[in-house]
Amino acid sequence: MLLGLCGAFYLIYTKFDRKQFDAIEWNGRAWALILLAFGLLVLRHFSYTMRLRAVTGAVFSWKKYLELMVIWEFSTTITPTSKGGPFVTMFTLNREGIPAVKVIPAILYTIILDSGFFVLFLPLFLTVYGMGILFPPGSGERDMMLAGGAFWTTFTLMASYWATLMLLVVIRPDISPKVMGWLARLPFLRRWKDKILEVGSEFALS
Repeated sequence: MLLGLCGAFYLIYTKFDRKQFDAIEWNGRAWALILLAFGLLVLRHFSYTMRLRAVTGAVFSWKKYLELMVIWEFSTTITPTSKGGPFVTMFTLNREGIPAVKVIPAILYTIILDSGFFVLFLPLFLTVYGMGILFPPGSGERDMMLAGGAFWTTFTLMASYWATLMLLVVIRPDISPKVMGWLARLPFLRRWKDKILEVGSEFALS
């Protein structure tokens, strides 16, 4: 947190533009929009808390879930996406007494919801607003081609693993033990064979 605050103050100190700041009209509309932004942030945090409570079976108090969500959001901020919020929450929930085989499906449900929103709604936004929303103003043709290629590669990968999770967790959880059994036979995963098979069985039950 200290590093983050230092970074923020450094950026403000080096990038602060007095003329642009003085150009802001601090009227009622400006303060209303600031309060609206803050209110939406609170609503977002509370909505995430409700979702976490729903997918874990409401085993804790609201206060505990709010605390867990703070940990989730903070860990998401300071860690890479692939090793961030959901995985820290898995560890935290497990330390709170929920078995790992119960925690993993719950967190996977949240990943499915987040990924599904991206996969399903982004094409809608692109249809409405056009491909221009992917590129900053003034981008050259080469930059647009590189950014477009990176975007569609990322979108394809995300759509693929979202579809896989949907199949194994939501649509056909009954085949999850077979898929997990196949994964457990892979040489580099054999040391975790028992855990992988246990998770597959939990998918089928959940």
